[in-house]
Amino acid sequence: DRHVFYKLAWMLDPSVDRGQFLHVCAEWGIPLFEGFRGFVSRSDRRCSKPTPLTQAERAVASTVLLHHPILLADGTTLDQLYELIELAFKKCES
Repeated sequence: DRHVFYKLAWMLDPSVDRGQFLHVCAEWGIPLFEGFRGFVSRSDRRCSKPTPLTQAERAVASTVLLHHPILLADGTTLDQLYELIELAFKKCES
């Protein structure tokens, strides 16, 4: 048995431009994508919003998602992936 994550999501720090970060990751073959659409973009007919969804808006704008196939890789590949992601962060910080 292996315990694995289906997907891994996190919110970027505001100092990191998500579009640029995802572009760099795509160029380097890192399977990262925009994540969390949330309730912000859903119509009022589909989803009642009794208060402003400030944190949900922040999550929509800053969440990235690492897709599951890469999470099944061996330890060496994951170490290399994490190093590349760290370099991408540094490249995209403002």
